[in-house]
Amino acid sequence: EVLFCAFKRNLVKEVKVCHQPKTLFFNSESLAHKLIGMAQSFVRTDNINLMYPGGHFGTRYQGGEDHWETQYMFTKLSPITRSIFPEDDNVLRNYLQKNGKSIEHTWFVPILPMVLVNGIEVNGNGWSTYIPKYNPRDIVANLRRLLNDEYTEPMHPWYMGFKVTGVTYTITGIIEAVDNTMLRITELPICCWTQDYRECNILSDSGDVYIDILLSEEDMVISKQEGLAKKFNLATTIGPINMHLFGPDGNIRKYDTPEQKFFKLRLEFYEKRKEALLEKIKLSLKSLNNKVRFIFCIVNDDIIISKRKKAELLLELQQKNFDPLPEKNEESPEAARGLTKSDYEYLLSVPISTLTWENIQELIDEKNKLENELEKLSQTSPRSLWLSDLNALEKELDVLDRMDAEVVEERKARIEK
Repeated sequence: EVLFCAFKRNLVKEVKVCHQPKTLFFNSESLAHKLIGMAQSFVRTDNINLMYPGGHFGTRYQGGEDHWETQYMFTKLSPITRSIFPEDDNVLRNYLQKNGKSIEHTWFVPILPMVLVNGIEVNGNGWSTYIPKYNPRDIVANLRRLLNDEYTEPMHPWYMGFKVTGVTYTITGIIEAVDNTMLRITELPICCWTQDYRECNILSDSGDVYIDILLSEEDMVISKQEGLAKKFNLATTIGPINMHLFGPDGNIRKYDTPEQKFFKLRLEFYEKRKEALLEKIKLSLKSLNNKVRFIFCIVNDDIIISKRKKAELLLELQQKNFDPLPEKNEESPEAARGLTKSDYEYLLSVPISTLTWENIQELIDEKNKLENELEKLSQTSPRSLWLSDLNALEKELDVLDRMDAEVVEERKARIEK
């Protein structure tokens, strides 16, 4: 519902978190809490935050609880979000209705399974689910393999900003001896926030971890013998993975390979999207062809529109084989003769200032452009459409990586000062 509201409002400019109106399922306070969670971008939050954090949205020091008051926080759609939920999918989305108004989409289908990107941990009534986070690039690579009819490769948990890499499901922080009496922790396991070590001498800012621990030489020897990671609780285990998720029918199911199920569902959506977009372009072409012919008739005095009853004009348009493009059925005298006011509204609503030879050429140019789009889309397979979207997403991931690298360099510069 948060995404639906953001897409509907085209939320590309920052707005205050506290000024977001309540929705069907969220009051203003709970909506603000949800927005904060979707925008936080430190270790152990979402690998891809769909909302942009404008202001201080919290740090790993207190697990995000140290964020500013909502009146000082701003948000908008993250630039990458529309790459995950393409606008071309809008032609397929079903809307829930309330009092005759669209209140939200029934559900979204991103171009990659976001439940694997951002993970989930839920304990329900009689069931539970736990899925760690995975690298979106690994997920994209596996989707490409499926699109090319190749076998997927195993993926391993990955947390944005976490320094330790490896294939084990035991995640260990980084601790090393600086000298005979000092240890330095430069990374914590995923389960820990920096505040958990607040008794120590913390030399970190909001992003990176630099915790110095002073020991006696005797305690240093004992700690090394016991194992530094074990001694200071710097290891945590992920798993077992328990994938209970809602299926397309709204029922909870247990999945072993959710990417396979997702692939089939999303590919079907690309097939439907192609068909819907082709129909949309064809309808636009029909409208343009009729508009061009209609304006020709006007400038050549083949159709006179002034000082005439609308019913007569509608009948003439029908007799001259202009295509009706109705909006809704209406009860009117024209409807009794098989016509409605909206059948030819797309022609009769053309502004007088556009009834010129120059505008005809503009419409012809637009028509030619749509014909090229129609031909290109007709020759493009649903798999190619998906691959194109994945390529666009990877470019956005490259931008995020560059931005993250700049932030890291800025933090290092501040620490060195």
